[in-house]
Amino acid sequence: MTGNKKVILILLATVIVIIGLSFNNEVRAQTYYATGTLISKNLFSTSDVVGSIDYFGYNCTTTATTTLKVQFSQDNSNWYSATHTAGVWNTLSNGNHLATGDAISLSGWSAEPNFYYKMQFETSDTSTTPVLDEIRVYWTQGTAPTVTTATTSPVYVRSAVANGNVTDDGGGIVTTRGFKYGLTETDTWSVSETGSFGEGAYSLNLTNLEPNTTYYVRAHATNGKGTSYGSYVSFTTDALSYYSSGTLISKNLFSGEEVVIINNFYASSTVPAGTALWVQFSTTSEIWYSADGVQDVWTFVSDGQAKFILYNLNWSGHNFYYKMKFETNEAGLSPVLNEIILNYNLFHSPYLKGSIRIKGGVILK
Repeated sequence: MTGNKKVILILLATVIVIIGLSFNNEVRAQTYYATGTLISKNLFSTSDVVGSIDYFGYNCTTTATTTLKVQFSQDNSNWYSATHTAGVWNTLSNGNHLATGDAISLSGWSAEPNFYYKMQFETSDTSTTPVLDEIRVYWTQGTAPTVTTATTSPVYVRSAVANGNVTDDGGGIVTTRGFKYGLTETDTWSVSETGSFGEGAYSLNLTNLEPNTTYYVRAHATNGKGTSYGSYVSFTTDALSYYSSGTLISKNLFSGEEVVIINNFYASSTVPAGTALWVQFSTTSEIWYSADGVQDVWTFVSDGQAKFILYNLNWSGHNFYYKMKFETNEAGLSPVLNEIILNYNLFHSPYLKGSIRIKGGVILK
């Protein structure tokens, strides 16, 4: 990763304050602070895209009786030496160490917009204190991320899985990643996700595609420095080689029985996404109605347990049929009808209640 070198320059003259106390008619006594600590604010702003944190330069004055030490942190809570050893200080040498060749190396610190330093001033002489004149933190500005487009796989009739890889986050958090695609190398449609992402592979679904059609897709990723794109990769959806819909018509559910009222129809089914299951009813096997009694209209059967109230339609007699329509958009994916139950009342004095229960597994193939 390449980027522009940056310097955070801090000009300051920091000393330990020495406090002297005198008492009349007594032996003169002096008290002073032997140590003092200075903690910086975060040296970066949240908008900075940091490629790397490189060096800590300084200019200070120390003597044989004074010492300057420094620690570093990226959360203002846990403190480390320059080589990332917890709880250990780096002792600063007297003089000008502002140039990168003389500065403390910060290689290995995370490339993120958070960095603090803590200075500890020490003296054993009441009249002398270490002095910190200047600090320079060298860092490399990040760039837009680098992203590649991988092979689209798997590919189905009306959908596919696009694959990409952020190989370099550019030193910043990737806030958006996704894919652009079209029928040519033109970005007609897109799919993406937002969040806080780093480097690595990712995948997203492309849906509502046409069968046996070639598409061109490329990956993209965005951080605080900009958006980058991978190369176009082509793929062709599968051709339709299966039944996208099918119909099941039952036999007459009554056999010589006179039914005075049909009450409820229950269906237990599994209806995955991309599929649909529909039902119609008839007392003749020729004219078909929805569960609401509307001719030639289908009623949708939801996934799980579905109940259809039919007694308001006043259906009776010796005949009753149901018709199921199975639909799917994907080869190998089908709704499944597991069980139906029909409740009704027989002609008798008093009325007898009856029930028909049919178990099995019907799928579209």
